[in-house]
Amino acid sequence: MSSNKDLGPPNIGSLKCETWWRKHQPFLDNSGYRLRPKFDPSWRPPWQTNHEMYKSEERALHSSPYIMDAMRVQDGKKVMLKRVSKSEFPLEVELSVFLSSSPLSEDPCNHCVPIHDVLQSPRDSDYHILVMPRLHKFHSPSFDTVGELVECFRQILEGVELLHRHFIAPRDLTLLNVILDGSQLYPKGFHPAKTWANESYTGWAKHTTRTECWARYFVIDFGMTRRYVPPEIPYEPVSRCGNRYVPLGNMYFYVRTHRPLQFLVPLVDDMVQKGPSLRPTINEVVHSFAILCNSLTKYHLRKPSNPRANPVFQRARQLRHIATLLPPLPISKFPVFPVAGDQHLRPVYTLIPGEAQLDKKQESLETTD
Repeated sequence: MSSNKDLGPPNIGSLKCETWWRKHQPFLDNSGYRLRPKFDPSWRPPWQTNHEMYKSEERALHSSPYIMDAMRVQDGKKVMLKRVSKSEFPLEVELSVFLSSSPLSEDPCNHCVPIHDVLQSPRDSDYHILVMPRLHKFHSPSFDTVGELVECFRQILEGVELLHRHFIAPRDLTLLNVILDGSQLYPKGFHPAKTWANESYTGWAKHTTRTECWARYFVIDFGMTRRYVPPEIPYEPVSRCGNRYVPLGNMYFYVRTHRPLQFLVPLVDDMVQKGPSLRPTINEVVHSFAILCNSLTKYHLRKPSNPRANPVFQRARQLRHIATLLPPLPISKFPVFPVAGDQHLRPVYTLIPGEAQLDKKQESLETTD
């Protein structure tokens, strides 16, 4: 049997992806943000064997070394921390704070993640630490009905519409940059690093359905986001993490594989046209989306969105929702706003370069270099 002395130093230095946060533990603690016990300098591993170590909660890692969970000492609020390199993403902190400040923060259409605090790393002047709410993967738990997926799409489109209204382009908005507030979906909480697990990391996190408590969705990560002043032309290519044409439109390509979502295919086709001037503006997208969704029956909205879902259990849940008068959407009809006033955005969409223009621009930049 191996003792904990055989497993390396007590500060679990083998987990190199957490070294940066472990070194910042005293600073964060003094700033009012407490990391989990394993980051405390006095912490000692509780395991006695390698087998126990790999089953231990302390081995649960975040998907990225740039994020970490913490608790705000002042009120016990659970938060997430993100370290941002100013040299790599010079505008991320500025734009994140701008989108989280008044008057934008008071707009119900704002779906940008709130920023509670910004800290400057005392060990590396290149890094800031953003303090955000502790949120959850947007696609977990699985969407139970078409209505739940429709409401998710509506909120994302609503958030993008607000950004475009202020001439802000996300530029890499993909599924990885959408997240939700899981505080009601998971009433007993979830593990911050492995969100499928409960907080004590002893089993699965218990959850309800979105129909029983409608979640709010947020857009995160503004490292590639840019704010333009018309008639400034956004000639910058889209991040390699997103599609070069329309990242948001390409989020919805998988609707083609879900039969109950086929009603969205014509809209998606418009959104991903190669010619920028042929694509609808976000206001036109929201307008068309609302009309399409308002044409759906309650029966259609209660259909399973996941073809792999157990049909018996899914149907039983829907019968229970009908019996308890739970609607398939949070509102009976989505508002349909006129798009006549949308033309002030049309020149910006038209000026966005197409593929050939981007290639030509890139070649000229490389020649200059």
